[in-house]
Formats: sequence, C-alpha cells, structure tokens
Amino acid sequence: MLMYITILAGGTGSRLWPVSTQQYPKQFVRLLGDKTLIQHTAERFLGIADSAQICISTNTTYASLVSEQLGSYGIRHIVTEPAKRNTMGAILLMIKYLEDIEKVASDELLLIAPSDHYIHPVDRFTAYIQQGAKIAQLGKIVLFGVMPDKPET
Repeated sequence: MLMYITILAGGTGSRLWPVSTQQYPKQFVRLLGDKTLIQHTAERFLGIADSAQICISTNTTYASLVSEQLGSYGIRHIVTEPAKRNTMGAILLMIKYLEDIEKVASDELLLIAPSDHYIHPVDRFTAYIQQGAKIAQLGKIVLFGVMPDKPET
C-alpha cells in the first residue's frame, strides 16, 4: 500500500532542557542507546515505507542536523519551513510540497508523525499503522494518541 510519511522535526525541544537545547533539540539527541530519536523514527517508518515516501519537515536551523543524522537512510525529501508556523503550518507546507513538487495525487494516504517519540514495540506500532491505513483508504481520518483522562499541557 502506498503511503507518504511526514516526520515533523522542526521543534525546539524546550521542555526537555538541559538535555535538549534550542541549538540541539531532543529529536537530535541520543537518549536511548546509540541512535537519536529522529533516527529511531526514520527506522520505524522504513519498516513500512520506501525511503522515497518519507519526508522530513524541519526549519532551516536544523536542516544540516537532519541531513547529518539521516544521510545514510536514503531519505531525500527534506523540506525546510521558510517561517516557523508550528505543526499545522509544517503539515500544510508538506502537503503543498508533495502535490506541487512531487506530483503526488491529493487522495494518497499521508501519515504525519513527530520525530521525537520513542515507540516500543515497533511491530505492534506497525500493525496499528497498517490497520489505520485500511481505515484511511475508506476516506476516514485516523488519529493515533493517548486517550486523555484529565486536562494536561
């Protein structure tokens, strides 16, 4: 099944200070083992998609870090945001990039994921993504997350 995956990697990681700094946010830090969170994320998605279907959205400040850390993964779509507009802006820019530059049809499946999450076990995550893709092919929006039990920031 064809699915494009956008990994959002533009965040400043300010909530994990002092490990994560504005110059080197948490997605680029080795927190669990010898790989960074963005490397774990890329590997997780390379298990279900070809590198040509994976796109990274980041700001210009982090473009070189993305290239340095993901260069060996074969991911060639690194789109830099011209201005910081948070999550929705990054998503809309990536949709525009895929449609206008890569000529991806507007009805293709698109998965949006953060670059700074650690997910385990990966095989269960992959199974959920495949289930979600089947539902999305029916024209539904699929959202993965934790069911909240109280208000929280």
